[in-house]
Amino acid sequence: MAKLEEELITKTKAFTNCEIAIYLELESLRQSKKDAKKALHDKGQEAVELEAKIFPFRTRAVELEDLEAELKGKVTNLEERATQREILLGQVDGELAEKIESLAGTIESFKRTEAELTNDVVDAYGEGF
Repeated sequence: MAKLEEELITKTKAFTNCEIAIYLELESLRQSKKDAKKALHDKGQEAVELEAKIFPFRTRAVELEDLEAELKGKVTNLEERATQREILLGQVDGELAEKIESLAGTIESFKRTEAELTNDVVDAYGEGF
């Protein structure tokens, strides 16, 4: 019976050592889990802080994109107006050239008429009226 008690004590000690090892491993895992949760929380907190810093820049970027779109619309409008003005200037230049040509013809006609009238007056004075 002493041998059985001794064997039982040895097995109990071995079992207790195994329990202690499992307990220590469990505690180590619990601590690791706790550390991981803290690290995750810290990373989440850092992400929130970074997002708070980035948010104004994102807002400004959206505002600038809206302004860019508005300015593109204005530029397009100005380009269209400039094109229309160029077309109108071309038409006005064409009409002006036509009018100048017409006036030049009229002036030439008046000069001929003036010369003819002057010759008629000269001839009339030459004939003694």
